[in-house]
Amino acid sequence: MDKNGEFFLGTILTFVGDLLKTAFIDGGLDPTSKNARQNAWRDFDPSAQWSPTNKAWKIDWGDVRKELTKWGSWQKGATPFEYFLEFKSKLLSTERIQSTIGKVFAHYQNLKGNVEKVGYYQDRTIIRVKDDAFDGYSGVSWGEYVFGEDIAMNHRDVGHDVDLFAHEFSHTYQSRISGTLYLFKYGIPSAVFQDKAEKDANYRAYKNFGIQPFGDPMKANRLKWWEYSFSSVLWPFMWMWN
Repeated sequence: MDKNGEFFLGTILTFVGDLLKTAFIDGGLDPTSKNARQNAWRDFDPSAQWSPTNKAWKIDWGDVRKELTKWGSWQKGATPFEYFLEFKSKLLSTERIQSTIGKVFAHYQNLKGNVEKVGYYQDRTIIRVKDDAFDGYSGVSWGEYVFGEDIAMNHRDVGHDVDLFAHEFSHTYQSRISGTLYLFKYGIPSAVFQDKAEKDANYRAYKNFGIQPFGDPMKANRLKWWEYSFSSVLWPFMWMWN
């Protein structure tokens, strides 16, 4: 059972939804056609890689897996202060807010039929979605969950979009060090296309993977000691200068 008391809740709900869909929409209980019933239940296989239930299980397992693997990976090129914050994040789960949003968003995309593949890299869950699944953007990162259209599963998965993987995964490095401040330090500035958060993600991508995503500019925008120290006052305004 995870820290929120939810034991694979997304998997259970997806299984129930898939079961009801097979029974009442796909013809599983159709009294007029034996062939319709047979075909519907033949296609109902929660263990199959393509099934929504299987993908939901992988999404939920990613949350559990993180707790088992989080101490085995540390970002490269961080400052001593950032390593301290990353240690604190691993110890106290300071990413929980954005990771919970990411988990819910992942299940939402899965229920919509947009999820093509779920994989893992380090202690993160990578979710490849269909082309045009997102409106106006190709990728997003929420805590331990990384999403993208045709996104690579890791930086060596050259058959898919490695640049997108490197960029979006590097937002998770920002999340690790900033914890509950992530949305205001990096998330909101990134969403409104302010350059500092995006350049910082590219900088961290280069430091960790040797990749400069899409050839875009790179520049570190580290969480400063005074932003952290006075965060209880500064957090509502932090996005303005980042």
